Amino acid sequence: MKSVVAVVVALLVLGASPAMAVPSGEISVEPVVEFLTLDGTPVSNNLGSSVLVRGDDSLWAKVTVDGLRPGGLYTFWWVIIPDGGAFPDDAFVAGEGGRLIGPGGQATVVLKAKAGDPSIAGFHLPFNPLDFDLSSAEIHVEVAYHGQSEDAGSNLSTWRTDFWTGTACPSSFGLNSDYVGFGGDLNAGGQPHCPVYIAAIHTP
Repeated sequence: MKSVVAVVVALLVLGASPAMAVPSGEISVEPVVEFLTLDGTPVSNNLGSSVLVRGDDSLWAKVTVDGLRPGGLYTFWWVIIPDGGAFPDDAFVAGEGGRLIGPGGQATVVLKAKAGDPSIAGFHLPFNPLDFDLSSAEIHVEVAYHGQSEDAGSNLSTWRTDFWTGTACPSSFGLNSDYVGFGGDLNAGGQPHCPVYIAAIHTP
């Protein structure tokens, strides 16, 4: 099975630029799943694949997604929870920047992280640096929708770099009892980030 996965990975990264070079390590492939619609309706739609390589001190993932909203701005994120830990207190959270989606509704994104990297700053909950055992961590690749780019005005560059700015995102921070973290109730008044309704989860 591992040899089959390795062949799949080789095909997926064929032709990658040097900046996308794949490190050596344990390989896993998981579906990218839409688990909620934007109005909060539960669904289970396979939108693509996430290929993850776990090195001793680094991570590399190539995410291929279809079925996104043309003209939308989406950001792509690591959400990594150490063995025995919990979100959000113990998590590492960092992004790979935003993508404007073309008329085909597709995106391919490469994410990289290495030991010692800091989490994103500026959120009202502090996240942790990547300083734990990667081999036993639960690794999420999550996709946040910020809104349609035509509505961004001068804020488009900000939409690309955080997970709380956009017309689809809350106008102010604040938690309530409905908040359950990334992938929580999209209708919760206290949701403090842009809607995350697409994710791939790689378990150890």
